[in-house]
Amino acid sequence: MIRSIENNVYHGTDTIIDQPFPATSVKSRTEAQREASRINGSKSRGPTTPAGKSRSKRNALKHGLRVEKLGPPSDVRELNREYRKIHAELMNEFEPVTFTERRAVEDLAWNLQRLDQAKQMIDAASTPPEFAEEALKEQYRLYRRARHDERLASNLLAALRSGETPDLKPAGADRLAEQVVALTNQVEQDLAEAAEELDELLAMEAEGALSDDDRACLAELRELQEHHRLIHPCRRVLREDARLAALFRGELSIGKTLRMSLTGLVVDLHRQAANRVASSRDAVRRLEQAAERHLMQLALKPDRLVNLDLYHARIARLIRMQIESLRQTRG
Repeated sequence: MIRSIENNVYHGTDTIIDQPFPATSVKSRTEAQREASRINGSKSRGPTTPAGKSRSKRNALKHGLRVEKLGPPSDVRELNREYRKIHAELMNEFEPVTFTERRAVEDLAWNLQRLDQAKQMIDAASTPPEFAEEALKEQYRLYRRARHDERLASNLLAALRSGETPDLKPAGADRLAEQVVALTNQVEQDLAEAAEELDELLAMEAEGALSDDDRACLAELRELQEHHRLIHPCRRVLREDARLAALFRGELSIGKTLRMSLTGLVVDLHRQAANRVASSRDAVRRLEQAAERHLMQLALKPDRLVNLDLYHARIARLIRMQIESLRQTRG
């Protein structure tokens, strides 16, 4: 019989499992095979420095939740550094005096470190690998922000077109007000920079010398000119974000001219947000598909996550008991 050890993360016990020794036939190796093994072994390129050997001997480390001794300061997971940081914070908080109090603080620091490790493992087990890609995460943040801006602009646009008083929440009103001010300044700046080009294209149009590219450029400049014509009568108000935010919250009335100016600007803001949503949709679809695949994998084999959750809960309860005991001692 041989004995194999099965480590149980939650219960922290060793279970002995008896298995029959398999019947095997041992074949003798030839001298040529032995010589080949010696030659191959001599070609090993394992670590040669003390630091490299120290790291390699921990290659089999899976999670480290049940280790009885913390690694040295040079360990790759920096367990010792994390432990010392937590320990220092607890020493400052509880100011232990007796040997028993100091040992209680040490045990609490160790359990807090194990709790942090369990949290990291739960996050890793429940999160698809794609969610760790910074580029995809940034695309998702842009998508969420664009969707939020699109909804805000849609709600404000509906109120402006219907003649009703806007009723946005303070955060949304402030954000839209900042965007309106930025867009107003951008329109005036772009038109000022394109004034000479616009005059040149208008002259070419009068002579019938416009190419297809010139016509497209002229159409964009005319649209920009129309935006400027709409905002010009209200340009002072459209640069005051505080007043605009009050208008969007429904605290001030909106006149007819200002309503027309705001409608044109908010139409642009809505279109820009919709374009940002469309450009981020592929990344969001990838994340959604990754999440669905990961959920299916967890459904097929949920033991790992369940055991980690139970382990986390047990350590959390133990920590609460230790903290309460230390507080009673100090009290």
